Amino acid sequence: VRADLASRERRELTEERGAKIMRKARRELLIQAVLFHVYAATRSAQLHEGGYKFWIYKADGCPVPSHAKLDKVTLEPGHQFWRQYTAPSFIGCRCRIVGADGPASIARLGGSLRKKPPQQ
Repeated sequence: VRADLASRERRELTEERGAKIMRKARRELLIQAVLFHVYAATRSAQLHEGGYKFWIYKADGCPVPSHAKLDKVTLEPGHQFWRQYTAPSFIGCRCRIVGADGPASIARLGGSLRKKPPQQ
């Protein structure tokens, strides 16, 4: 009987620790999500206010393989591409968008006017 009681207490303690760890992980994920959205909104405002002639999608270092095909896409800010492809697009994505004023800054920032965006 004593061994059964000790086993049950260990199990309850383990479950309690697991629940505590999960609550902490959920809190951290929520904080990351809020910070992610704040960063994305702030960066978008900076690009719009900057008056750049071109925006460049930069995917270097992003762990999402499908984003690699978007790297270096350079388009005018009003292009429909930007409605679907904003960066970063979700937590963990390291993509970014940078502004450029002309061919010299596009080249310096690693963009390419020749790279076509994916068909939408």
